[in-house]
Amino acid sequence: MWLIAIAIILFVSVAPVMVGARVVGAKRNGFWICLGALLIASLISWFAVRLFHGLGILGIFASALGYMLVLDTTYLRGLGIAVIQMVLTEVLWPRWL
Repeated sequence: MWLIAIAIILFVSVAPVMVGARVVGAKRNGFWICLGALLIASLISWFAVRLFHGLGILGIFASALGYMLVLDTTYLRGLGIAVIQMVLTEVLWPRWL
């Protein structure tokens, strides 16, 4: 049962990144690459928000850098992936979790 729960959480977390990578035409858009990009972008975003004391919008611009580096795309396309990922995550994740 735990494996099923972990698989669902991974799919719901990584699917927006994969969709965003395909929409903007990133060169690398497989599941494991997108999972790695999501983890790295999340770490970069977390660090940027902590460094600049809660400026949440800065996290989107910082995470775009992570997507750019891992998914082998431009910064603007990485920013597009970050925005698509943020919007789809808000839609897919229920607010009560």
